[in-house]
Amino acid sequence: MKQERAIILIDGSNFYFKLRDLNLHQLVSFDFTSFAHALIERNRLISATYYVGRVRTDGTEKTQQQFNDQRKLLARLKKHHFTYSLGYLLKSGGKLHEKGVDVQIAVDMLVAAYENLCDRIYLVSSDTDLIPAIQKAQEKGKTVVYVGFSHQVSKALVSSCRETQTLTRNTLFPFTEQKAAYFSLLLLPARKQCVKFSPCLVCSLLLFRRKALGRELDSAAVLTLFLCCLIEPRKPLC
Repeated sequence: MKQERAIILIDGSNFYFKLRDLNLHQLVSFDFTSFAHALIERNRLISATYYVGRVRTDGTEKTQQQFNDQRKLLARLKKHHFTYSLGYLLKSGGKLHEKGVDVQIAVDMLVAAYENLCDRIYLVSSDTDLIPAIQKAQEKGKTVVYVGFSHQVSKALVSSCRETQTLTRNTLFPFTEQKAAYFSLLLLPARKQCVKFSPCLVCSLLLFRRKALGRELDSAAVLTLFLCCLIEPRKPLC
């Protein structure tokens, strides 16, 4: 298969709230590099851009914390070679609303299409206002890939884009800090010999959770069980 040039455009607000639905929203520890390459697979990444409204402080502790958190996120993006584009936040009805981001995404999509900067555009957004820009980009021969979340897929974007990729909690888990937490838990007995904590206790807890909830284990839990078997293969519980 021919390697194609790819760009990634992420609607930051949309991305954050969809991850929050899955309890995976700690973006300051998110592995953006691995996520990007998993999206494009064997294609060549030209650029990846994260779009978000700029947080401004108004002297309150809350906005200062939000400002600090965004600074950390932007530093994280830079570390992973993502560029970022800042819109603005407008306060209305006591709530902040993001403005200008969809326009920036649409402009960048059209520039990439008309200046032939890429072959494939991976759009991580469910904003239907982008459909006209998507249609124009595809008229120029570009493949726009809608990257949506399985728990809230936009049917309009599925029908408008040539391809669709669906993100689930299991596919996103390897890029989050929770993955590191699982490995830390498994290595705890080796690092702290005074703590009597068998990896097979992890297995028993996970199996109990499955029985209690009446559903299958997610990929992270399965990985934990597998690693426990490698660490203590003689334990019958595993």
